[in-house]
Amino acid sequence: MIPFRPLHLAFLLPALFSFGACDATEVLDTPPEPAETGLVTFQVRFADFLDEDRPRIAVAPFDQPTNHRFIGGKEHALRSIFSPDQSNLLFAVLDSTTDFQKFLRYDVRLDTIYAMPGLRMGGFTPEQFAFKIESKSLTWNRAGTGFYFDDRFGVTNTLTTYYYGLGDSTAAFLREQAAPVAYIGPDTLLVTARGPTTEWIVAYCLLNLKTGQLTPLNNPHLDPYNHPRTQTLDWNAEDRLFVASRLEPEGGALRSAHLILTDLDGSFFQVLTPLGPHRDIDPRWGPNGLVLFNRTPRDARLEYLCGSILLVEIETGVVREWLRPEAVEGAVHLCQPDS
Repeated sequence: MIPFRPLHLAFLLPALFSFGACDATEVLDTPPEPAETGLVTFQVRFADFLDEDRPRIAVAPFDQPTNHRFIGGKEHALRSIFSPDQSNLLFAVLDSTTDFQKFLRYDVRLDTIYAMPGLRMGGFTPEQFAFKIESKSLTWNRAGTGFYFDDRFGVTNTLTTYYYGLGDSTAAFLREQAAPVAYIGPDTLLVTARGPTTEWIVAYCLLNLKTGQLTPLNNPHLDPYNHPRTQTLDWNAEDRLFVASRLEPEGGALRSAHLILTDLDGSFFQVLTPLGPHRDIDPRWGPNGLVLFNRTPRDARLEYLCGSILLVEIETGVVREWLRPEAVEGAVHLCQPDS
C-alpha cells in the first residue's frame, strides 16, 4: 500500500490540470450492441522482461485462445480493459524515456491505436510531467463512452478519481482520496476510499457521481484492508454480482488466494474456487456464466514466472485451462485477463 500523506490539494486542482466540461454520469445506461463478441485481452510476460522483451498486451478470441495477436509495439504494457461492447480496448504503457504511464486506446473495428488527448497536468503531456496512473484502477462506464481512473500525484501519492470522456477528450475531477473499482450504475461508482481521520485504512464505498457523496459499502465479505482481504473485484451488471479474489489471513506475503462471489449488500455469498497451493487472482467476468482468472503457484520464486489463465463455471465450480504460457512463443507468464 502506498503511504498516505495528509495534504489537501483540492484548491490546486484547477491550476494543475486542464479540464473540460464533462458529465460523469450517463443518461443512457445500456451498452451498445457488441462490435465483436468473445474477445479476451491479457498481459504476456517474457523470460527477459527486464531487457528487450517487455510485457505486452495480447487479444484472442474466447473460443480460440491460441489464435492471439499482440496489440501495439514493444512498449512496457500494463493492464488492459475492454469497453462493454468490446469496440475499444483501453490500456496503459510505460514510456521508456520517462518511466511514467500513459493511456492508449485500441479501436477494434478499425484495428488502430489512438493516443488519449486531454490528459494533461500543468500544460504538460504525461511524457513531460510526473503523471502517474494507477493502471489497476480503471473502469469503463456502462455505455462505453468514457472511463474512470485513479491518478496518484507523483509527489504526494494522493488518490484522486477522474472521468475521461471519449467524445470531448477531456478529464474531469470527481473525488479526492478515492480510487475507482467498478461502475455500478448511472449515478454510482464503487471506489476504495480513505476515511477523513485514518491515514492508512481504506474501505469500499459507493460514490454518488452527481453529489460526490461517499457511502460505505455494507458488505461483510468485501474488505480491501483487513484480512481476509479482497482485491481485483469485477462487477456483473446483469446478474448484480461481484467476483473477487480473497487473500487468506495466514501466510504473510505468500498467502493463498481464491475466488468468491457476492452481491452488493452481501446477502449472497459463494466460494467459487477452493483454497490450495496457488493464488487465484485477477478474476473477470466472461461469457455464458464463466469467469476468467490468473492462477500462479504459491511460491515467491515462481509467482510471476509461470502463471496461466483459467476458466471457472459459476454454476458447477468446474475449473479448466484457457491458455498457458507455453502456447505463446517466448512467454513465461500470462496474467490480467479481461473480456
